[in-house]
Amino acid sequence: MVEGLEEMIIVVDRNYRYLIANRAFLQYRNMKREDVIGRHLMDVLNTAVFENTVKGKLDESFRGQVVHYEMSYRYPTRGESQLLVDYFRFGGTVGLTVSPAC
Repeated sequence: MVEGLEEMIIVVDRNYRYLIANRAFLQYRNMKREDVIGRHLMDVLNTAVFENTVKGKLDESFRGQVVHYEMSYRYPTRGESQLLVDYFRFGGTVGLTVSPAC
């Protein structure tokens, strides 16, 4: 089900490691599944973005908050993109949906 969605879908555990990354996420980042699954978000994202933006919002979500925000992110192969990001707790993990802002 997750593979067919147009939005980038990611699921991470409490150690900030990727458990799921759908086809849209992998294609947008020009990565293979083995480059992502099991790796720490800081290994895949820009370290400053993880520390200054993503980590705190993930922590909010792990505490049960649904988090929505817009951010700018520079992809190595795509350049600057405006993104809409949603985090939601899913059992002991957090699911993320990411889509380009219109």
